[in-house]
Amino acid sequence: AEIATTADVFWPHMQRSRRVGLGDREGWGAIWDEHTEIAQAVLAGEEERAAALAMQHAESAGETTHRRLKDR
Repeated sequence: AEIATTADVFWPHMQRSRRVGLGDREGWGAIWDEHTEIAQAVLAGEEERAAALAMQHAESAGETTHRRLKDR
């Protein structure tokens, strides 16, 4: 319940950020590859690897979004 409550508050911001970050379709393949790798690590019970991959993905997405917003 706590996650849902928090997500509800930030959902509009997350959606806007995702639209900016996913604005270039060329990068979609790499993004889905990253998601797949994270999911595989989770399903394999590789918690530390999954966490590291998720952090790397989030940081990269944040940097991409920031760069695209600056360049507008």
